[in-house]
Amino acid sequence: MIQDYKDSDVLVEKCQEAITEKMYQENIASMKSAGRDLNHLEFDRLADKFSALKGFRDSDILSEQCRKEGVYLRVFHDLNKDGITVKEFEYSAEQLSSISGYKDADDLAKQFRAKAQRLKQTNKWILRSVVFLILLLLVFSMKGPGNLTFYTASGVCFILFKWFLLLGSKWHMKKAFGCFLPAGIILLLIGLIRLAMQ
Repeated sequence: MIQDYKDSDVLVEKCQEAITEKMYQENIASMKSAGRDLNHLEFDRLADKFSALKGFRDSDILSEQCRKEGVYLRVFHDLNKDGITVKEFEYSAEQLSSISGYKDADDLAKQFRAKAQRLKQTNKWILRSVVFLILLLLVFSMKGPGNLTFYTASGVCFILFKWFLLLGSKWHMKKAFGCFLPAGIILLLIGLIRLAMQ
């Protein structure tokens, strides 16, 4: 190495600055060319690249901006499915709160917390309804005549099926079938057996 040769230190510094400038410009070009089409993973990668430039120009500010955009897009990526749980809404609200002040993150965090609360209430209501209706069906199947058991069980299953269709969520449908279908089938079989025995 030619450390002490004339202006070698100055040239090394200029080369490093040119390399840093090139990396900075490439990162800027990546942000501008892709815009909203970048997914959250690409914004996280860009945030790391800007952070690696260690204060070059406004790279710290751009790193933070990319990090926030990555969090913002990750929330929508994670919530882009059916059957979102209470915990997922709460986690998304926490993530949006971590980037408070960025775009509409504060408003969305409030909305997600409200949705989580409504979903909790709905789940409690579903559970109470399940317990009540199963007990009701069991009482009818033991005390009533066979045809009453059959028609009661089939009617309740049909009504519950329609009710869960109105909720419109695949998660609610799975929960409905998981809770009511086995009980409904058992009661229908009991009703059919009792009808056949009459």
